Amino acid sequence: MPKEEEEEGGCVAGVACSIDWDTFGSIGGRKKKKKCRSKKRAKKSSGSRKGKEKVVVVEEEEEEEEEEEEEEEEEEEEEEEEEEEEEEEEEAEEEEEEEEEEEEEEEEEEEEEEEEEEEEEEEEEEAEEEEEEEEEEEEEKEEAEEAEGEQAETDSEGSGPEEPAKRTKGSNPWDCSDGDSGEDEEEEEE
Repeated sequence: MPKEEEEEGGCVAGVACSIDWDTFGSIGGRKKKKKCRSKKRAKKSSGSRKGKEKVVVVEEEEEEEEEEEEEEEEEEEEEEEEEEEEEEEEEAEEEEEEEEEEEEEEEEEEEEEEEEEEEEEEEEEEAEEEEEEEEEEEEEKEEAEEAEGEQAETDSEGSGPEEPAKRTKGSNPWDCSDGDSGEDEEEEEE
C-alpha cells in the first residue's frame, strides 16, 4: 500500500476500519482524521506481521509480474527474430529457386540453339550431297558424251574411203578389161 495514503490519515482501501462513525459523527473532521490516523499508527507500531507480510507479498507479486512481463517481452522478441530469420530463409530459398529457374531457361535456350545449329549443319550437308550428286551426274554425262564421240571417230576411221565398184566381164559391153579388143572378136567369128 502507498505511504502517502497512510500519512494523510484516511482509511486505507482494502483494510477494515473499526471507527464507529455514528459515535464520532458530531466530532469535527479533524478529530475523525486524527482518530483514524492514530489507530493506523498504533497498528503500525504494534509490528503486525500480517500487514508487513501483506506488503512483502504484494511487492513480490509485483516483481514476479514484472519478471513475467519481461520474459514475455523477451519471448516475443525471440519469436519476432525467429520469424524474421524464417522470412529471410524463405527469401533466400525463393532467390535460389529463381536462379535455378533462370539457369534451366538458359540451358534450354542453349539446347535449342545447339539443335538449330545441328539442323543447319544437316541442311548444309544435304545441300553439299545434292551438289556432289549433281556434279557426278554431269561428269557421267560428259563421260558418256566423250565415249560416244570416240566411238563415232573409231567407226569412221575403220570404214576408210569408199572405193569404186569393180567391173566384171560381161557386165558392160564396152568393158575391155580382159585385154581383148573388139576387132579380135570379129576375126574369130570370121
